[in-house]
Amino acid sequence: MKKKKKSNLEDIRLDNFIKQEFNLKSSEIEKLFKNNLVLLNNKKPKKKGIKIKKNDVVEIEILEQEEIKIPNTLKLEKLYEDEHIMVIDKPEGIAVHHGAGKKDITILDIFLKKYPEVNENIISERKGIVHRLDKETSGVLILAKDERSLKRLQKSFKRREVEKKYYAIVNGSPRFKYNSINKPIKRNYKNRTKFEIGEEDDEKSKEALTYYHVLITRNNFSLLRVEPKTGRTHQIRVHLLYLGNPIIGDKIYSQDKKSEFERMYLHAYSIKFLHPITKNTICVYSPIPESFIKLLFK
Repeated sequence: MKKKKKSNLEDIRLDNFIKQEFNLKSSEIEKLFKNNLVLLNNKKPKKKGIKIKKNDVVEIEILEQEEIKIPNTLKLEKLYEDEHIMVIDKPEGIAVHHGAGKKDITILDIFLKKYPEVNENIISERKGIVHRLDKETSGVLILAKDERSLKRLQKSFKRREVEKKYYAIVNGSPRFKYNSINKPIKRNYKNRTKFEIGEEDDEKSKEALTYYHVLITRNNFSLLRVEPKTGRTHQIRVHLLYLGNPIIGDKIYSQDKKSEFERMYLHAYSIKFLHPITKNTICVYSPIPESFIKLLFK
């Protein structure tokens, strides 16, 4: 699929123009240049950082992905829907979108099969994905059906205007019933799939703040209501590990490497946000999973 736009800006980097006008991520832009899928005034640019001028024409080609066969039994459980957005109850064990080299069916695959028009309505490669939940996490997830809704919701998340609340079952009982964890997070340089608590003065560390409330303690497990105020990758998992109470069933951050538990016990149970078009307040809830009740009261 080819997309073309004329610049109305002066002296802007080509890659920045593509990111801004075509709503692509840096990794997606890298792939375009690597595969020679960018033209500037019908010519291949010498480098991605070249400055373009007003009325220059930029053309990109987004390759069609190989069609993935999705069983009819795989459906999205809708909690809210209108013509612009949809909020679903994501099951645990399924990724939101494809990672590097991953071929498993994702939420995005199912979404695009049900709403093929989104392919035309949204340019970004991760069409309609406003935010993400870890593969092992269940609960409320917002999907956008058009470009305007997608961009506005992404800005709301970036500005921390979206309220998210989770249930987590952890090992043991935290020392305080109510508390906050205000510790920066950075990527683990030895294992790039993991994150860890960083130092305050480390430029690679990012601010992270999480509030929690202990609701129940039974059988050496505690059910927590958790509210992350920032949206760092693995934030809740890393912060609760730092607290000394890792999430049960977390094969990355707890001792449950070969877990006897059926899942990781982290569930996004509510989300509150302003509708990107109507500006009405939307608040959606997902009931606590049955597996949580079984673990606590078995």
